[in-house]
Amino acid sequence: MHICKKKCTFAAAKVNSNKHDMRKSVFALVAAITVCLFTACEPQEEPLAYWYPKKQLVEAFVSQYCGYCPAGMSAVYDFAHGDDNFVVIAHHYGFYEDNLSDGAGSAISNKLGVNGTPSATINREKTTYYSRQAAVVFSPTYLPYTKKDQFDDRAIACVDIQNSYDAASHRVTVNIHGRVSPSENPNLYLTVLIKESGMQDFQNDYSISSHQWSVYRHTDAVRVFLTDPTGNEVTINEHRFFASYTYVLDSKWVPENCSVVAFISEGFDPIINANQAPVVKGTDGGNNYKPEGLK
Repeated sequence: MHICKKKCTFAAAKVNSNKHDMRKSVFALVAAITVCLFTACEPQEEPLAYWYPKKQLVEAFVSQYCGYCPAGMSAVYDFAHGDDNFVVIAHHYGFYEDNLSDGAGSAISNKLGVNGTPSATINREKTTYYSRQAAVVFSPTYLPYTKKDQFDDRAIACVDIQNSYDAASHRVTVNIHGRVSPSENPNLYLTVLIKESGMQDFQNDYSISSHQWSVYRHTDAVRVFLTDPTGNEVTINEHRFFASYTYVLDSKWVPENCSVVAFISEGFDPIINANQAPVVKGTDGGNNYKPEGLK
């Protein structure tokens, strides 16, 4: 149980014989009580709220063997880069596993009905593009025609990430703290993963004469899931939940270019809220790299 630190005080409204003034006084009193109910009883740690700012999850499905994927990832970058309200991950998935495949892309793509690359989904729910067309899974090249204001900026729950990285052992400890609206009782699933950006490897690209970059900078590639790829059910206690994970990074990964991504959903979909945090504090976690051919 959390003890309220704030106290609500009300000034008694003077009763005026004028009905209009009395009505205004009643309205003011009701408004004050409403504000008090929403703000006064805040716990000493993270406060509960009836809604939380929402970050949108953009999932791209790409492959190094896909000649159209560079255009798709460029569209994802242009759409989401520099906007803190969007979190991007890229599943390397296709008919053949490539050097960046995490092994779970097929399970997720099958649930979503992805049948080719490049593909994208936002929050695993219908996204409208070209003003009228809508789909759960669509080509990321439609993103320039997708309006961001269609996405709800409020969520019934939030997910916060706190990372601690030990450079000597390459071990990262991930602590997840979540809060749920007191007015809701959802059946939440939590997905946690590590992604990396800045890796240089080959990439097919049909927009250039050679049809392949020998060196291409890849971004937002899912490296490993710390939960089941389709999410783990969470236990909510007094409108809060907590989870902790430890993982030793592969020696080939660059820790400063890695970020932890966590998102919550009702079942597999839709995504309720998402977040990301760099593995190494003080870095950008690789989130400022641009996907592009180098040579």
